[in-house]
Amino acid sequence: MAIVLVVVLSAAWTIRTRATARAGRLAAQAVATAPAPVVKGLAPNQKIRTRSDVQPVAISGQHFVDGMTVTISTPDAFVTTYGSVSLSNVTPTRITLWALFDVPGTYDLVVRTPAGARSNAVTFVVGR
Repeated sequence: MAIVLVVVLSAAWTIRTRATARAGRLAAQAVATAPAPVVKGLAPNQKIRTRSDVQPVAISGQHFVDGMTVTISTPDAFVTTYGSVSLSNVTPTRITLWALFDVPGTYDLVVRTPAGARSNAVTFVVGR
């Protein structure tokens, strides 16, 4: 009787392991085939001023997901990539980025999904 029980538990574990592995593959496949994000711009009427500390910037668009990164090119040719720690309030159409804008001028912004799909580039101006 005990031998039968071991076989039954072993079979149940194998089925659960296969189901979990399949679910993981399907989830990875969904992430890899998700549409690239589209950045429409910064939230309307948002003015970004130079500051020596991080400030919130609302980004609007489409196809935003958790785990994305935001890369910003600064007027003085520095490129910084902000990870999920710097992103909050992520919805499919909006993200809040907490970033440093300490130089006035024109910045470029690109969003990438965890799978590497790249958004369009958006340019914005940071004033004094």
